Amino acid sequence: MNEITEYYNQNAQAVSRESLARREREALSTFRSHLTAGARVLDAGCGAGHDLRWFTAEGFAAEGIDFSDALVDVAQGTGLEARVRDLRLADFAAGTFDGIWCNRVLMHLSIEDCHRVLGIFFKALKPRGVLFVSFIEGAGSENGSGGGPGPRVFRFAHEGFLSLLRQSGFTLILKGEREEPGGEKWVGIFARRA
Repeated sequence: MNEITEYYNQNAQAVSRESLARREREALSTFRSHLTAGARVLDAGCGAGHDLRWFTAEGFAAEGIDFSDALVDVAQGTGLEARVRDLRLADFAAGTFDGIWCNRVLMHLSIEDCHRVLGIFFKALKPRGVLFVSFIEGAGSENGSGGGPGPRVFRFAHEGFLSLLRQSGFTLILKGEREEPGGEKWVGIFARRA
């Protein structure tokens, strides 16, 4: 994880611009539709805080965590509630959140780490709480997205990830897929905690 943290710390401004350009507006609206006014939301992997800012503007009690000091500094610099935390080691009180948003983060976690993180999410969500996660469809891992520069990227088989989600206590609500320039297929999943 050190190489991932180092990459994001050294490229914080570029990553911030890129994440704003790739904002998942439709997914954000769908996520909002599953929550009540004032719901407590965790942006897990908040980066520079673009989505976190949107949650706050929508009236949610939102907080974010990210493993990159530099990106959290950017988010905090705009007045957002964000802190540095390794998602794999996060420990929240049971039933803390109504919703958890985890966009474009799982690509940096092995399947074993994803299993652990989904367990953390299950505990942190209230019963019937909503989870959004996204991942790159495929198999295996490599350095950088598409083999380019950057940290190791993990891809997951669609059905295998859905099975892992069910094993972790979640029920699928909705699934979407989108192919990005360069041919990567991203899968977005909305799920509900039992």
